[in-house]
Amino acid sequence: MLNFLRENIRVIRKLIVNQFGAAFLALLLAFTSVRISASVYLITSILSVLFLLYLDYATLWEEGAKARIRVDDNRDVYKPHTGLWLGIAASAPNLLLGILAALFTLIHQITSVEWCGFAGGVCAVIGRLWQAMYMGILQSIAPGGKYIMLLIPIPVILLCWAAYRLGYGNFRLLGGAKQKK
Repeated sequence: MLNFLRENIRVIRKLIVNQFGAAFLALLLAFTSVRISASVYLITSILSVLFLLYLDYATLWEEGAKARIRVDDNRDVYKPHTGLWLGIAASAPNLLLGILAALFTLIHQITSVEWCGFAGGVCAVIGRLWQAMYMGILQSIAPGGKYIMLLIPIPVILLCWAAYRLGYGNFRLLGGAKQKK
């Protein structure tokens, strides 16, 4: 696993920077749109998520295409789940914050230990800021949902897996296969 992280740290870093950029964009949009209406806030949140998904798709599609070149030149072997592992590695902060928030909240609900409730709230706030692009959607779907943060990383992870495979197969979602010259 450490070798995988060393080999792919550039891509993982790029995916994390993509998330930071999308979260920053979402926070900027949220400051203005939340005052207009809940519908506008939801729309800007959806657009921020789509922006993140597009950035991650483009990044992983390119990595899949590069992997295909290395495999065709016999410099590497095909690893079909590389995109999945890259998505999981890049979503590690999201997963960690979601698990910690859920765990501390569950412990607080069962035992009524105050510091667990506080720790769960802190993890949830940090997680919502880090995943700011989802805040408008969460506000519409489950405003008080304590465990919904566990589901947030799933679309990005699945998209990374699919984008890598599509890049490896030289197939684009918009436009089909690239034309050979």
